[in-house]
Amino acid sequence: MKDPSRIPPVVAQLQKVWEAQPDLALPTLLGILGNRGIGWGSTDEDLVEALNTMYTENPGEIRGGSRIADPQREVPGRFLVETESPAYRITVDPFRVSVRRIAKGPHRPLQPGVWEFQEIRRCRSGEPLLITDVEGIDHRLGVVVRITLLNDSPAPKTKSLDKVRRREVGDKVFYLHFESGDTALLNHGLEIYQASRRTLEQHSVKWDQLITATPGQLLKLKETGSGKILELGVLEKIIPLEG
Repeated sequence: MKDPSRIPPVVAQLQKVWEAQPDLALPTLLGILGNRGIGWGSTDEDLVEALNTMYTENPGEIRGGSRIADPQREVPGRFLVETESPAYRITVDPFRVSVRRIAKGPHRPLQPGVWEFQEIRRCRSGEPLLITDVEGIDHRLGVVVRITLLNDSPAPKTKSLDKVRRREVGDKVFYLHFESGDTALLNHGLEIYQASRRTLEQHSVKWDQLITATPGQLLKLKETGSGKILELGVLEKIIPLEG
């Protein structure tokens, strides 16, 4: 007979993974494990290894702070934190926080807020997200629904997107900051935000290819359909948000 004392640690690991994604029904979770090769012939060790991988990809919590605030306790990667009440997509890495409120219905994506932070006070599935910025102000950003590891060794900025075609972007999302102070959100579309003293103007560009997209140079792109080359200002920096 196998040692029954092995059962509690395995069940505990299953519970840990499930609690990290509480919206999943148990049959769905078991189905995901099945898609990863866990079945009748699998051992307990195989199951635990698969569960560990799932928890690495979708952890139940994030701890740490920014690299500037405390290099010994920096956030261990770039993570996407999805929240509700209100609904945000929040990117957290050792360098900064990006907050994007999810637009409802057919509305266009809202302007992201990108800021430096000091510490993640609390980031755990099913609990309110609390982040302290560099001025010591706490930001409450909804209830955490899911955490996804995007990159375990992220770079602070993207050096260039020259010659990139829209179909090559995949699930990546970038935040562009121009020398003029304008900003943009780049994925399969391009949302440009131009702030004046009283208003924020937003317009969309459908693009097929980035001709030049390197900080210090004009952003030039080929427009979808017309093939027209558009010049949209001098880029200051490119910040990766997803992918």
